[in-house]
Amino acid sequence: MSLRSDLPPRLRKAMERPSGRRQIWSAQLAGVLISAYLWVAYSDQLATTTLAFGGLPAAVGGAALGGLLSCVLLFLPAATQGMRTRMPLMVAATSAFGVRGSALVPGLVLGLVQILWFAVAVHYAVEFNLRGLLAAGLIDPEDVRPPGEGGQIHGSTVYAASVLLWGIASALVATRFIRWIAALMVVYPIFIAAALSGAMLWSFPGLPVYREAAADPALGATWAEWPAFWAMTQLVFGFSATVCAQAVNWGATLRGRRDVVLSGVVGVGLASAIVATIAVLTVAGSIGRKIAPEGPEEPTSGPSAPIDLDAPDFAPAVRGRMLPEPALSPAYTLGTVYERRIGGIPGAVGLIVLGLGSLASAVYAAYSYGNRLEAIRGRPRRWAWGVVGALVAFPLMVNGLSANVPLVLDLTAGVMAPMLGILCADLLTTRSGWPGPRPGFRPGGLIGWGVGSVVGLLPIVARMGPSPGEARWLPMAVFAYLVAFVLFLGIEGVGRLRSRSEPKG
Repeated sequence: MSLRSDLPPRLRKAMERPSGRRQIWSAQLAGVLISAYLWVAYSDQLATTTLAFGGLPAAVGGAALGGLLSCVLLFLPAATQGMRTRMPLMVAATSAFGVRGSALVPGLVLGLVQILWFAVAVHYAVEFNLRGLLAAGLIDPEDVRPPGEGGQIHGSTVYAASVLLWGIASALVATRFIRWIAALMVVYPIFIAAALSGAMLWSFPGLPVYREAAADPALGATWAEWPAFWAMTQLVFGFSATVCAQAVNWGATLRGRRDVVLSGVVGVGLASAIVATIAVLTVAGSIGRKIAPEGPEEPTSGPSAPIDLDAPDFAPAVRGRMLPEPALSPAYTLGTVYERRIGGIPGAVGLIVLGLGSLASAVYAAYSYGNRLEAIRGRPRRWAWGVVGALVAFPLMVNGLSANVPLVLDLTAGVMAPMLGILCADLLTTRSGWPGPRPGFRPGGLIGWGVGSVVGLLPIVARMGPSPGEARWLPMAVFAYLVAFVLFLGIEGVGRLRSRSEPKG
């Protein structure tokens, strides 16, 4: 394919050097994908808006459906496009969004999304290490849990100073030592998996007690299984939307269709569902172990029952009540399992292992958004973009936004899922061969992405209203994907009909 002279330098450079790697799916990519789902930011809060309100079967079923949809809709089409073009995402996206449009989507959009996830990664790295020191009794709780902030670590001066320093350090490390971090993360996920598996095995004896309490008719009548089921689907699919944004780049390095399919099935479909299931089983079992010695308490099912979802431990009278805007109960997070239920040195080690793993995710995010912003703007240098991103992320961490992962997932999935829907539709419309970069802006891609993003961001809008309604728990990221997919096909189809009907000559 001859390169046009009007292409931006960033695209010409990428197209002159197509990927020459042809690797087996299990050689490296499988480990990278599984490591993405082992990140504690994915699993820590999954139970807070699913298990807490709909029970174990609904949470596990939603995880299975979310994994299946992530594999079929998000990973396979994007990775297939990469395998076919042997080009990175910044080039492959130009056929759907146009040369100028691709600087916005996925260029700028993905860069901003990575800054947001960078804030989440640094938050978990600092918070889990501080909580690990708390569990081991090495620091005074009053130093990191100020009473005026409801006991939240992100309200302390120690936390603020730590996230600022760790954020800037991660951005600088991403500039020079990303290969060292990548080499380390070939081995380190084994320790993360051991920490998650160990917690699940520790909590497993409590599962029968939890299931017995869940079967109580007085509690079961107030449970909302379908909202919890769809909420879990949204969480798994939404997190996968950010992971699979790199699927085009990964597909460009795979040998063929079989490697693409196996990568999607094992690395995305199974990994996302299995890790989510481990998370909710761990939380459920730890709750069972908590109430087992005391026996189940008398449930309070009346409308005037006191509700305290911020209580540090499980309260049987609370579980099963579906609030209009569910709070993030600390009782249903993995961090609470390690810090307050396992506790001691084992709990501290688990927290620190997971926290250090999140620090590696922060380095990856800084490397990604630094590269994207430098490619779009050119100046300043990549290390400077990394520091700028860390400074932008700092207020997101100290005001608590980065600690609310379900909110972050709704926000990022709302813009990433429709982008992947456009890439899937573009793959179908160009089955005869990749057309190469298209000039300017492609209305089908940009309009489809824009309308899809409006649909995907409805959960954010719903949080601002007095009554969130169905948009709060329905899988709006899936709907956003489908809306963008259909709109792109429709606009492209109309454009082709018009071009055929115009007289030639």
